[in-house]
Amino acid sequence: MVLIFAAAAIILLVLCTTLATVRYPTAVQQRVTVATDGQNYQPGDEVFVTVQVSLGGVNADAIWVFVQEPTDQNNYFEQLPPTGGTTNFTLAMNAPAGNYTVFAAWNYPAGDYVTTWFAVTNLSVPEFPSSMLVFLVALAALIGAMAWRKTPLSATTRGPPSSLPYLR
Repeated sequence: MVLIFAAAAIILLVLCTTLATVRYPTAVQQRVTVATDGQNYQPGDEVFVTVQVSLGGVNADAIWVFVQEPTDQNNYFEQLPPTGGTTNFTLAMNAPAGNYTVFAAWNYPAGDYVTTWFAVTNLSVPEFPSSMLVFLVALAALIGAMAWRKTPLSATTRGPPSSLPYLR
């Protein structure tokens, strides 16, 4: 009876080990992570992408990093060593707003990859009309000139009163 339990335990141990190896994806086994240095960016910002690989690297010649725009267009590719590394790129000034997905992929036919994301927001600065600027500068100059003036404007435009006895 003890022999049957021992044999069943060994079979169960081998079966669980095999299932665990097959069921866990490569990224979990090798602990591959991809991260950016921030979550929110503006067009023209520099983005740093770090791929960390533990347990000696991935079973591949390289890790490919690529970034997918909200329009599903890939706009950046970089090859890193199988041990990971850091790369950077600058977002275009006309980069579309939305969520970008960063992929770190290896073993292309098998499709092993990890992802992260970041957001690009286009905060537009309202334009100030140039005619309004000219008006404000002219108004400021007029106010400044009036403040520096020694005598009031009304005193220089009036003539002497004709009813004064010494002027007749």
